[in-house]
Amino acid sequence: MREFFKSLKFKIFAAVACLLIGLMLRTAATGGLPTITQNIISTIISPFQTASSYISSGFSGFINDLLNIHSLKSENAKLKKEISELQSKMVDYNKLKSENERLTTMINITTEKDDRVYTPAMVISRDPGQWFSSFTINKGTLAGIEKDDPVITSEGLVGIVVSPSLTSSVVSTILDPSVHVGSIISQTGDTGITHGKRDLAAKGEFQLNYLPKNSSAAVGDIVITTGIGGIFPKDLKVGIIQKLEQDESGNSLNAILKPMTDMTSVKNVFVITDFSGKADSSSGSSSSTSSNSSSAAKSTGTSSKGGK
Repeated sequence: MREFFKSLKFKIFAAVACLLIGLMLRTAATGGLPTITQNIISTIISPFQTASSYISSGFSGFINDLLNIHSLKSENAKLKKEISELQSKMVDYNKLKSENERLTTMINITTEKDDRVYTPAMVISRDPGQWFSSFTINKGTLAGIEKDDPVITSEGLVGIVVSPSLTSSVVSTILDPSVHVGSIISQTGDTGITHGKRDLAAKGEFQLNYLPKNSSAAVGDIVITTGIGGIFPKDLKVGIIQKLEQDESGNSLNAILKPMTDMTSVKNVFVITDFSGKADSSSGSSSSTSSNSSSAAKSTGTSSKGGK
């Protein structure tokens, strides 16, 4: 035992023990012991404090999310209401814009030819079996409309009134096989007669017959009314040449035309109820579109058989 107390190991142990005791006494004298204790306790409870902080923060976030969801729902409902109001205003705006365009068009048309009397009308229905060649407008004899009155848009000729009633009228378009129009090619002066064909009408086209064999007409030329016969006023645009081909007899040319107006989408039209040179509606010469075809054919120096 004595040897142990005299050994180097014991001396080192004793020195370390004395050093530790001295440090503890100094710490106690300076009030540092609680701090050390606090550090130890803090180290032990720190994980629990962290977990508690996460839980508290998560709960607070959850409450905030609930409040935000309620606020967002309220804001969303408000925005939906505003969008609905804006959409209603846009519908009203489009209606006013459409009406303004219609009135502007009417003003432009009515100032072009002072001798013409126009009655504006709207397309209210179409014949499902003949969507390309017939429709009904919302004006009739009470508005001064008569049988054989021409129907136009700002682009050009659309057709002719074939059956007027008191408050509405049936219109046959220039795509209809029964409608014939004495016409002239504005670029060349060549004359002919237009008429519809069912196979062409399905493609939105119609035909101009009896052009001179040596005609210099070309694709893109404009065809207008001659005004002969008293059914259609002079210089109404009828169509644009899409194709030229020889007649079966080889003695004349036929032209495939596209109307100035898309017959499937036309909504607003103008009925020409009077114009300079209009035929007397009570006369036999204008009792039907066929008689107009015959009259125009004679006046243009062509045969009326093309209109049958």
